[in-house]
Amino acid sequence: MPGSAFPLVKPPRRARVGLYSIGHPQYWVQFPGLLDRLVEYGRFIERRLSAWAEVCNAGMVDDEGKARAGVSVEAKVKTGPVTTLGVTQTRDGRLKIIVNEGAATDGPTLLIGNPMTQVDFGRPIRKLMDAWFAHGPTHHFAMSVGHNASRFEKVARLLGWPFEREA
Repeated sequence: MPGSAFPLVKPPRRARVGLYSIGHPQYWVQFPGLLDRLVEYGRFIERRLSAWAEVCNAGMVDDEGKARAGVSVEAKVKTGPVTTLGVTQTRDGRLKIIVNEGAATDGPTLLIGNPMTQVDFGRPIRKLMDAWFAHGPTHHFAMSVGHNASRFEKVARLLGWPFEREA
């Protein structure tokens, strides 16, 4: 750092972020303009994240073929700490981030065409779902390995978005 008594040994690394958007192709006919809007949301998020991270944007994943080309859809994460993350909208149309931390357990992987990891959030599932749904989540969410709520809170602050942590 300039002016620091301790010069950097190596340059700081930029964070690396993988990004993709999800939609259902049946919606494109039912809701004209939705696909373009969601794709533009993805580009907007990419632009904002690019200020501080290297972003790989895979674009819109709206059918099983695209999903299978990019990731294995019938899988589970390793056991241990995990964080779920949802992006939704507030009543006034702003995007907001919702997170919850728990622990992935070693349960069976159900062959349902989607990732399947059993997670213990430390309370009965009905209480968890009531609290989670009170934040107005969307149908899909992401899961990361590790307890990363504080990192996601920093991302929300950088983007200027509201942040909700369901504890």
